[in-house]
Amino acid sequence: MAEVRPAQRSCRRQNCNISLGASSSNDDSVWKGLPDHLIEAVLKRLPLAPICRFRAVCKGWNSLLTSYRFCQQLAGIPWIYVVIFQKENSGALYDPVERNWYRCIIPHLHGKDVRPLASAGSLICLYDTDNQRLCVANPLKNSVRPLPHPPCLRWPFVEVGMTLNGDNISSGYKIVSLGTGGSYVIYDSLQNNWIHRGRLPSVCLPLSFVPGSKVVSIGCKVYFLRIKPDGLISYNMDNDIWEQFFVQLPSNLSDYSLAEGEGKLLLLEATSGRTCRLQVFELQNLRWRTVSCTPANFCGEFYKSNVLMQCISNQKLIMVSLSSDILTRIYTYDVLERKWYRDILLPPGMERTKGKQKILLGAAFDSSLTASA
Repeated sequence: MAEVRPAQRSCRRQNCNISLGASSSNDDSVWKGLPDHLIEAVLKRLPLAPICRFRAVCKGWNSLLTSYRFCQQLAGIPWIYVVIFQKENSGALYDPVERNWYRCIIPHLHGKDVRPLASAGSLICLYDTDNQRLCVANPLKNSVRPLPHPPCLRWPFVEVGMTLNGDNISSGYKIVSLGTGGSYVIYDSLQNNWIHRGRLPSVCLPLSFVPGSKVVSIGCKVYFLRIKPDGLISYNMDNDIWEQFFVQLPSNLSDYSLAEGEGKLLLLEATSGRTCRLQVFELQNLRWRTVSCTPANFCGEFYKSNVLMQCISNQKLIMVSLSSDILTRIYTYDVLERKWYRDILLPPGMERTKGKQKILLGAAFDSSLTASA
C-alpha cells in the first residue's frame, strides 16, 4: 500500500509513518473483545490520517475500516489534496481539517516528472511526461490504472478534464482531452478505450488556453478558460454538446485560473508588481463579478515581485500558491465564509530555496480508502 507521513512542522515534531495496509503480524486477540459498533463510533470521528494508521492494528480493524458502511460515513470527511512536484515522483496530501501535510508516494509511476491534470470523485488523472502516458490513481490506495495512448493529441498542446458517469466511482468515469487545433478525444473507463470524436463545432480556432489555469468540472460538464478571444468553452460529457461563451477577463496584466466553489464557476486573479493581491470572481450573467479580495498587505512579502499562481479547488476550499524567484507561499480561501488564510507550513519537499522557483501542482479529490481506478 501507499505510505504517507505527516510533514515536520518544527524541529520539535518528528515524522511518523502511516501505513495504509494491514499488518499480518499483529495479534487479533488483543482487540477482538471490543465490539465493532464501539470501534466504528470512535474511528469515524477521527481525521483521516489516524484512520489510516488504525488499519494496521489487526485484520478485523482493517476489514471494518474498508467496509461499505464505514466508507459511506468516511465520505462525509472533508476532501484532501494531492500535490505533485515537478521533477520528483513524490507528493503530499493536505488535510484541510487538521491543516497538516503528509508525505505521499504514488506507486507504479516511474517518471520523474508526473503532473496531475484533472480529478473526479476519489480519483485523479496524472500525466507522466517522461513516458508520455496518462494514468488514473487513488492516492489513498494502491490503485493506479495506466490508460491507453490517446490518438492524435500530444502533450503539452492539450487540456484535460474529467467527470464521473454517475454519483460514484462504480458508475465509471470519462476523460476528455482537447487540443489547441480543436480536435478532441474521450476516454470511457467502462470500455477502457479512447473514442475519436473529431473537431469542435462553431468555436473560434485555434484555441489559446490561459497558461496554468485548471479545467473545472461541475456535474457532467467541464469548463476550459481561453483567451484571444477571452471566454469559456464547456463540454457536456453526457450528451456530447460543446458551448462557447465570450466573457471578458477583468485585466490583461494578471495571472488567472478557473476554480469551482459550491457548484459555481469562480475565477482566481493574482496581480503582480508594486502591490500583490488575490481576488475571487464569480460568473454572473456572463460577467466576472468580484466576491472577495485579500486584505491590504496580505501578500506583502511579494512587494514589487513578479509572481506565478497555481490554484486547486474542492467546492468548499481553494488553495493558492504564489511563487517568486526567491519565495513560495500558500494561501487558502474558505468559499462559504469568504475568508482568506495564510498557510505558513509548506508541503514536504518545497523548502525555501533561493534562486529556484517552486510551483505547486495538484488536484483535489474525495477521501476514499476503497475506490479503485
